[in-house]
Amino acid sequence: MMIKKPYFYLLAIALIFNSCSSDSDSDVDEPENCLQVGNLSPNISATQISIDYSTSSTANSFEIEYGITGFALGTGTRFITSNNFVIENLTPNTTYDIYVTSICSSQDRSVPAELLAVTTSQSQCVFNKTLSASQFNLDEILVVLSFTDDISIQDFQYEYGLEGFTLGTGTVINDSSSIIDITDFEPATTYDIYARARCSGADFSSYEVTTFTTSDSCPKPTQLQAIFNGGSCSGGGAQYTFDWEYTIANSNVSFFDVSIPFAEVDEPVSNFTTSNTQITISGFSCSNRFVYVRANCLDGNVSEWTGPIPFN
Repeated sequence: MMIKKPYFYLLAIALIFNSCSSDSDSDVDEPENCLQVGNLSPNISATQISIDYSTSSTANSFEIEYGITGFALGTGTRFITSNNFVIENLTPNTTYDIYVTSICSSQDRSVPAELLAVTTSQSQCVFNKTLSASQFNLDEILVVLSFTDDISIQDFQYEYGLEGFTLGTGTVINDSSSIIDITDFEPATTYDIYARARCSGADFSSYEVTTFTTSDSCPKPTQLQAIFNGGSCSGGGAQYTFDWEYTIANSNVSFFDVSIPFAEVDEPVSNFTTSNTQITISGFSCSNRFVYVRANCLDGNVSEWTGPIPFN
């Protein structure tokens, strides 16, 4: 039997309609299975943010991404955690944005939940402090960060470099002590030395800085003085003790030259030598005299003269 064309056309249209309806039904978006965490609530300290949250998601892990407020999602610092929402080593008094993404599978992730503009608290590492440097030997600089406040300190960070260097480009020393020795330096060179304390995590104190010039290989004596011990200068019987300090590189000294001219001179001539930092001499008259002293070092170098110191 032959089907008439009008009926054939109606049948074809009905079949196409049913097919489209079926396709349309299959394209309806299914509800997402990996749900966002909710009720994000931060607990804040100077260097740490811990986050309380609630979830009905089937997620087995979470990605936390954070950065300074305003950062572009995908460019922050990220880490994966199973349930511990704690961000550490933050900078005090700094505002962060935080995003938490539920991960249900490698193909199933939630839309990130936002916790925006969270500001860490002020630093707790605030105290009065001073920084000093001294040199008692050729091969070490003693650096001391002094403080009297009762404060809990985890450790200390030191940084040094040639005078005027940019902080962050120098030599860094991390140490548990507020007193350290620096041994890598050049003689007769000026350095900037910085020091700060770390109280916890990334909670550092402000820097203290001092500028220090290292000794050359044979430094000159210091603190030269003439001490009158008694006697009559009119009879040529006056006695004097001359002493000086030589605390730097003392082990490098062979002996000292002592010069006692009647007038100030540009080039003193040695009259006495001694291996001590003190010499007592008698037989002075009432004339004005001057004293100079210099070091002769084991490496063959000779220091500059210290003086003149007048006496009579």
